[in-house]
Amino acid sequence: MPEAIKKSVSRGPLAWLYVNRWVLAVVLLASAVLYYPVYTGGLENLDSLCTPEPYQADLWERIPYWETQQGRWALRLFDALTNGMHPPFATVLASCLFLALAALLVCDLLRLRRPLLRTVTVLLLVCSQFVQNLLSYRFCSAAYAASVLLAVLAVWCVDRLSPRIGVAGGALCLTFSVALYQTGLGVAAVLCLFVLIFRLLLEPEALRPTLAELVRMLLMGAAGMVVYLVVLKVLLAVYGVTLADINGINQVGVQTLLQLPRGIVCAYRDFMEYFTGRSITQNYYATRPATALLLLLAGAAGLRLLWRARTHRAACGLAVLMVLLVPAAANVTDIINPNTQILLRMAAAMALVPLFAAALAATLPACKIKGADLTAAVVLAAAVFLVRGYALQSTNDMRVLQSDKQQAVTVAGQIAGDLLANEACQSGMPVAVLGRPSDGLYQDPCPTYREKANLYVQWGVFWLGTQDNMDTWDRLFRDELGLSMNWCSYEQAEALRETDAYAAMPMYPQQGSIAVLDGVLVVKVSA
Repeated sequence: MPEAIKKSVSRGPLAWLYVNRWVLAVVLLASAVLYYPVYTGGLENLDSLCTPEPYQADLWERIPYWETQQGRWALRLFDALTNGMHPPFATVLASCLFLALAALLVCDLLRLRRPLLRTVTVLLLVCSQFVQNLLSYRFCSAAYAASVLLAVLAVWCVDRLSPRIGVAGGALCLTFSVALYQTGLGVAAVLCLFVLIFRLLLEPEALRPTLAELVRMLLMGAAGMVVYLVVLKVLLAVYGVTLADINGINQVGVQTLLQLPRGIVCAYRDFMEYFTGRSITQNYYATRPATALLLLLAGAAGLRLLWRARTHRAACGLAVLMVLLVPAAANVTDIINPNTQILLRMAAAMALVPLFAAALAATLPACKIKGADLTAAVVLAAAVFLVRGYALQSTNDMRVLQSDKQQAVTVAGQIAGDLLANEACQSGMPVAVLGRPSDGLYQDPCPTYREKANLYVQWGVFWLGTQDNMDTWDRLFRDELGLSMNWCSYEQAEALRETDAYAAMPMYPQQGSIAVLDGVLVVKVSA
């Protein structure tokens, strides 16, 4: 099996898939079990629930060209494949498949050939809280997962193909990866470092070929980003728009050089926060000690390899330098744009670090007792321990999303019944449902799990802003209740929320929480 894995890619993608069929089968089955609530309950976060379905990038009536304005110009091409439809099961399946393939390619690049450890290592990515968070973005999760796969393919092209074809193919993959989601740049950057670190530690005598590969990787990255930026500039000009003024995206450029020291600090800060803090990942369910154990094993393996290669000082020094650069590479978007913090959906590169740790730990020498490899068992147990923590943390977040969604649907159903029985609604008067149940008279449906959930999940499924709030109610009425209401305009709703009459209304379901204000039938769920 190990030899088959080593040679399979050279025989073509179908042979490679055949060799890895059981790993893929186990991973996809585990994904189907873990993420069952997502595709059966249509679980979405507040960003996703306020977007329409079907949704096609750059064709949203409310904000045309919104995705391209954020630099994600390839999302329009991706959505065209499904005509903007994002059925939950197909979306979850596609996302998990793309990520599983990406993780398997990472295993190949990092020379991890033990079948059982390969399977668990792939699960380290697919079961992570990052993936659960990604899946809650119904309208773009598959595209973001494809971005990760394309970024990994970019590095694979440079590492495994001839120099010219590898650089060209890698640049093309990187262009579309970043055009789907900019965090693909961090995935490619950190994976390049991982590959080079392995080469330097395992083949320290081959320093010149390793440096040549480093040059090819830099050329691939530069070419891919140049093509991406040129296409972006052209599309912005054709559409007659500019980069969005959100999180400092429109300020990226010369200002980046001026803020470089701050950006580097942000990159290392977010790296530490991801693995030890609570604001990006939440790190409950013993994920921190599990991560520490896996990193400890990887550190021991790395020190052993450094000692073995100690006569090759240049290779050892370069390997240590690259290890120190991992946080900067993983969070390169922090360096480019230090005006924002890495959010969980942007943490794909950091989600690959445990895979690197598992692959490095697997190089530890065997310690056999009665024919069993104790070292391999310890590494496998550490990886399984971390997968367990990831799965529990993801389940925690899904539990909160599920409770919030059920409460929202229940409240929407109650409101719909009252509206349909109202004479003003029956006569065709415009309607506005405003506010969030969590800010009104409804109790938190899931307080125990919420305090351990991702920050986006903690906020519930409703935005405070009037437009997003109204769009969420519209989605609930249409998709969950099958009702198409005559909604008032956003401008009318904004004005109504500022009136004294609205402020004086009691909150739903109290008497008087449904009233006619300025020709609009208003339901006040919260202030």
